[in-house]
This record gives sequence, C-alpha cells and structure tokens, in this order.
Amino acid sequence: MSEFPLYPLHPLNDGFSWQTPAGPFRRISPEQARSWSEQGFLVVEDAFSPEVMARVIGEIDPFEAQVEAFLQMQQDGKLFIARSGEITFTTHLVARSAYLRDFAAGPVFQDLVHDLVGNDVRLYWDQAVYKKPENPSEFPWHQDNLGQILRRISGSRYRCRGEPFLGRQNECR
Repeated sequence: MSEFPLYPLHPLNDGFSWQTPAGPFRRISPEQARSWSEQGFLVVEDAFSPEVMARVIGEIDPFEAQVEAFLQMQQDGKLFIARSGEITFTTHLVARSAYLRDFAAGPVFQDLVHDLVGNDVRLYWDQAVYKKPENPSEFPWHQDNLGQILRRISGSRYRCRGEPFLGRQNECR
C-alpha cells in the first residue's frame, strides 16, 4: 500500500529507481560520480578560469542590482525568502545575456549533464543566488523542484540536487 494513498501513481511513473552514473564519462571521474550519488554533490576543480568567472559575475551583477533595488521598495525589504541586503534570487539570466546563455550551454555543463543525467535534458530554470557576505543568517531552507509533491505522486525515491551558486563569498553555509 502506498504511503500516500490520496496520490495515485501516474501511468508513466511506474519504474524509477536511483542509479549511480556509470559512464563512460566525459568530464568527471568514477569517484566524483559516487560522490554525486551518495552525498548529493561533487567538486570539479578549476572548471572555469578566474577570467571567465569574473565575466560571469560582471554579467550577473547589473541584473542582481535591479532585484536588490526592487526588494528595497518592498515592505520590510522582503519578497518570499529574498531579503534586501541579505539574499537575492536573480532569475532567467540566460534569456537576458548572450554570454550567460553561451556559458550555460558550454562544454563544461554539457559534459557534466551528460555524465550525471544523460543526454535527454533541458534547462528549464536558471538563477543566481547572492547571499551577501555581511549577512549572518543561514541560507533559508527551500526546495525549488517540487520534490515532495513528485515523491507523493510517483511513489519514487526522488533526489534533489543542489544548484550552482555564483557571486560573492559566503554564499551558503
């Protein structure tokens, strides 16, 4: 009997089970694949040069400044979990910057997606999260992917994977 009897399985949700990526890999090692599977993250050293990251940050910063200005106009400087001077979420960057679109579609991410997820993937959400360095608050708990609902509907083991953070030091704790 299902743990959530009010949520019947969708006809197409009948056989998911988590599998550790097996390769052949284009960018990661078998150890990194195990880390991804067992711990939910992996580290890719020197994936981008400091110059590329400086350009990425330079592309994002003006958009993030608009989000910050908007938050400052809100009651208490807040909107959902975004807080002026503390944490911002700047969305749809690949639609607003050709450089960021090329960066997100570039060989590093193509290889990582291939190695970890497979070839049938699309980018459906992109955002930069800036947790301001002077902010002592913990990163607010949230879930971007409706994982709880999907687990209830599918009855499957569903894993949430982290999103990359670009921006300032002290982004997450």
